[in-house]
Amino acid sequence: MKKSVFSEKNAKPDQQFVSGGTNRLLKIAATVVFLFFLFIPNTWGGCLNVTNPTSSSRWKSTETYTIRWNTTSTQQTVNINLNIGSSRKASVAKNVPNSGEYVWTIPENTLINKNDERNDYIISITTPDCFGDSADFGIYFPVPATPQNFTATAESSTSIKLTWYNVYGATGFEVYDCIENRTVISFDEWFYTIATVRDLSPGTYHSYKMRATSSSGASAYTSCQEATTLQDTPSAPTGFSAAAQSDSSILLSWDSVSSATSYDVHACDGSLITNTSQTSWTVSDLAPGTSYSYKVSAKNSSGSSDFTSCQNATTHEDLAADFTANVTSVTAGAGVTFTDQSKGSPTSWSWSFGDGDTSTQPNPTHTYNTAGTYTVSLAAGNTGGSDTKTKTNYITVTCSAPTADFNGNPTSGNFPLTVQFSDQSSPGSDASMNTYQWDFGDGETGSGSTPSHTYHSANTYTVSLTVTNSCGNQATETKTDYIRITAACPSPTADFSGSPTSGDSPLTVQFDDLSSPGSGVSIDSWEWNFGDGQTDSVANSTHTFESDGTYTVSLTVTNACGEQDTKTISDYITISEIACVPDWTPVVYTNSTTAYGIVTINGEPASAGDFIGAFVDNECRGASEVVIYENVAYATLNIQGTSVETAAFRVWDASDCAARSVSYSAETNPGGDIGYPPDYLPIEAGSLYPGDIDHSGTIDLRDAILALKITAGIYPDEMFLDADISGDGKIGLQEAIYMLRVAAK
Repeated sequence: MKKSVFSEKNAKPDQQFVSGGTNRLLKIAATVVFLFFLFIPNTWGGCLNVTNPTSSSRWKSTETYTIRWNTTSTQQTVNINLNIGSSRKASVAKNVPNSGEYVWTIPENTLINKNDERNDYIISITTPDCFGDSADFGIYFPVPATPQNFTATAESSTSIKLTWYNVYGATGFEVYDCIENRTVISFDEWFYTIATVRDLSPGTYHSYKMRATSSSGASAYTSCQEATTLQDTPSAPTGFSAAAQSDSSILLSWDSVSSATSYDVHACDGSLITNTSQTSWTVSDLAPGTSYSYKVSAKNSSGSSDFTSCQNATTHEDLAADFTANVTSVTAGAGVTFTDQSKGSPTSWSWSFGDGDTSTQPNPTHTYNTAGTYTVSLAAGNTGGSDTKTKTNYITVTCSAPTADFNGNPTSGNFPLTVQFSDQSSPGSDASMNTYQWDFGDGETGSGSTPSHTYHSANTYTVSLTVTNSCGNQATETKTDYIRITAACPSPTADFSGSPTSGDSPLTVQFDDLSSPGSGVSIDSWEWNFGDGQTDSVANSTHTFESDGTYTVSLTVTNACGEQDTKTISDYITISEIACVPDWTPVVYTNSTTAYGIVTINGEPASAGDFIGAFVDNECRGASEVVIYENVAYATLNIQGTSVETAAFRVWDASDCAARSVSYSAETNPGGDIGYPPDYLPIEAGSLYPGDIDHSGTIDLRDAILALKITAGIYPDEMFLDADISGDGKIGLQEAIYMLRVAAK
């Protein structure tokens, strides 16, 4: 926000220092500090030497100074003068001893005029034998004191006035914004004591501090002084309304005005009702049934808004309860609407309808369900009290008897037979149906207008329905031998299938129910037994066999008649003992190659029972079980339709059934027999480290060189499948770069 500053001066500058009289003026003058520069005299042998008691170069105007001569004077009278140029400030003539020393206290208020600053002062001594000797010094005012009585006061909605006491020795002042952290006023005049910060926003908080300045430095800041600009004069409130609360009070309310600090509520005859900071006011102690008129204005520190337009309200009359009904004679089940006719503007209502029901609504509608006459009363209340009106035998209710009837579908069939019954009764004139009670003839009962019931035995059944209407009147309809059950329930036939029925563990099998429930009924429950201690109770079940072995499976079904049947299939599920044998089908080719090799997994001999397979284009061309000979694992593979060099190899580890790629191809053995380990190139399972081509246990420069050679086509890719880091089916430049980076670490 841009702020403008206006500084004010007193009419007489010297009066800025005079608050408190002459003594205050002298005390302020006593704070002036001088810096005394000594010059070595150069006339008559340098007989003048002026010093102060502390040997300090800083002199104050009222301190005591010692004037001393280097040689003994023969004169008894010495004239000592303090001058600025030709202007003499102080002078003394003294008889001094031959010791050549005199202690002189410069009089107070000698050097107090600001205009004396930076002038050269001369102390001169005149004697007959040392005429004209002198010493020069300059005067400098001290760092000024912190201004006193600094205040900040809101002047208007856009300006804040700052005031302070002047400071002796100050040549200027600075005002600092404590919130925005910046100087907002700076001027080099010593006689200002007032400044105004302008162009501020209405109702905004500000904080300022200040300090005095001079050529010697700046004082400490005053403490921050706070002020909030005045608000703009608020606008008149909107939404002003007046509403009677009781026979002696009226509620006034209006919308809040953001810039308002309070509101004046006036009667429209001009009298003040109240001043409040709230946005509502209840005017009390008014006369019943009397009209009043009010207006309201908003206020803040800047003034008041215009008044709202006058709003009228009439207090309630004295309370007198009364009511009417739209009808006083009805049939049972019909509604009666009651209307409050009370005087005195009640705010609460308590109705009693004579049949045990009540209401607190001002104009309720009530339904009478039973014939009779009813006394109705209303207790109306407001803040002034309550009044009750009672009308005896006010409502007459009439009602007729109901007629019972029903039908069922179907009414005959084989058991179990489910029959849907439907009420066909009439409640009677001026009434509605309340309850239904069914007797189905087989010892079972029911309720509701449309019950469903199942018969489980062959027989004929008499059905009856008793209904009660809203008047409490009843009627019964009985239909003899209405339901005929003519056939017994058939037995079910259990059957099922599972797929697959064999495989390696864990094996998941889908079992499907193929059972027949019997004619006219359905199967209600299933009970599976999978032979491994696990069961299930759904129609179609999915079950996983975790262990090797054979399992007998059975299914028991129960139909809606409660009849059961069981199907058992012995040794139905077979789980292979060796689950990790490669799933391959040998293919007969016109030529084949026998490969022999030592089989290791991560540097350790393979175990008996492990399998090794040869693959070309992911097609298994041969497999062999690993055998142990003198603690060394060997395998002989008849690789069909290909050469050893074009085959890839994998080992199935019997310990965890995991397939691992083999990193070296086997060599063919021209002799046809298995030789000793040194005669054959090992067939070794893939390294734990992707890219460890030479199986040294780490990825090093050798692996990167081998990858580069493979990339250049020197070696077939199939021999080094574990180096295919990217999984794109070949070993390329990115694999070599990867291994170079790993080796570099």
